Amino acid sequence: MEAKRLEALKQIAAGIAAQFGDKCEVVIHDVGGGHPEHTIVHIENGHVSGRKVGDGASQVVLDQFNSQNDHPKDHLCYLTRTPDGKILKSSSLYIRNSRGNVTSIFSINYDITNIMMMHQELGEFMVTRDKEQSEPEKIINVNSVLDELIDRFGEPPKAVLNLLAIARLKALAHQGYITEIKQMQREIRITLYENAHLNPEGIPPLVAKYRRQLQFKPDKEPKFLFAPVGDIVQALTVFAKELMELVEEEGKSEK
Repeated sequence: MEAKRLEALKQIAAGIAAQFGDKCEVVIHDVGGGHPEHTIVHIENGHVSGRKVGDGASQVVLDQFNSQNDHPKDHLCYLTRTPDGKILKSSSLYIRNSRGNVTSIFSINYDITNIMMMHQELGEFMVTRDKEQSEPEKIINVNSVLDELIDRFGEPPKAVLNLLAIARLKALAHQGYITEIKQMQREIRITLYENAHLNPEGIPPLVAKYRRQLQFKPDKEPKFLFAPVGDIVQALTVFAKELMELVEEEGKSEK
């Protein structure tokens, strides 16, 4: 690989790693030397996969070595698993020289293991509706649970904090008369109790505040369609808190 091209790719790799943090691994493979066991010439955040400069090729790179296709297409947004069980969302881009031959592969691997765990937990929460139930149950104070954990065991690991964040969302959702939160293709459907004690006059301003991110459907089971930006759990938590502000006094007295 040409030295100038390698330096340019290194600069891009460093920028991507800095932008997305220490869970984002960026790897530059030199496939022009014909040595698949030593293709890595640069790597950012190698702790993600446990690899380093001089290590061998991934399966994607090996496939390129073994392929008879001289014009492979970039391999985008696929899942891989590391030997220690991490789940990575990966993309591999084929870099060509002036003659159109692939000389290097630029790979991005993002560790989504915790995100997958949170998605599973949130998914379990999404299907906890009880059609026979007409009112939310009283939920324990999640902040008290966190304080007790810290008192007993010190600062909890991130995975525990993630689970507590979901538990906090679940508590707020129940208090805001939410029966179901379901991830759709491009948005999240938030279904309310049929007889939710919410001030209807507060719904239009809430929708207006979120602009195109939020729609309200006054069906038999009223629902919101929400397209959050950024951290989904955090965005849903903020929305649930705002929905709680619409709970009418009658509903508050029944809780």
